[in-house]
Amino acid sequence: MKKFLSMAALAAALLALAGCAAPEKSAAPRDGELAGTYWRPVNPMNYTYIEFTGDGRMVGSTGRNRFFGPVAYAKGKRIRLGPLATTRSKLTRLESQYEEQFISRLEAARGYVLDGDTLTLYDEERQPVMKLLQLKPQAPKP
Repeated sequence: MKKFLSMAALAAALLALAGCAAPEKSAAPRDGELAGTYWRPVNPMNYTYIEFTGDGRMVGSTGRNRFFGPVAYAKGKRIRLGPLATTRSKLTRLESQYEEQFISRLEAARGYVLDGDTLTLYDEERQPVMKLLQLKPQAPKP
């Protein structure tokens, strides 16, 4: 019994020391050329905008609700947005449909082309899912 208690105490001490070890460094997200930029869909239903914050995240507004989530960049203008979370204000049926479609299209993006002040997001089959125009110099205040 004493041997078991000694082993248990040793295991607890080792676990405590392991918790003090320096965490393994993870690779910082690559923010790419979209970092710090603001965008608005070409044909918005309401006051919609997107901001790529520059820390591997994006935030924005669907008009009545705010959204946020991760952004992952890869070589060759590859991108993955989301999963995105949103606030939940009461919406009309039309607003709700627009918001669901908007978020769904953002999350479907797997590539992009930046052409001046125009950003086009593409899905996995390289079909355009959304066209956005750059807002300058800062995001709108909803």
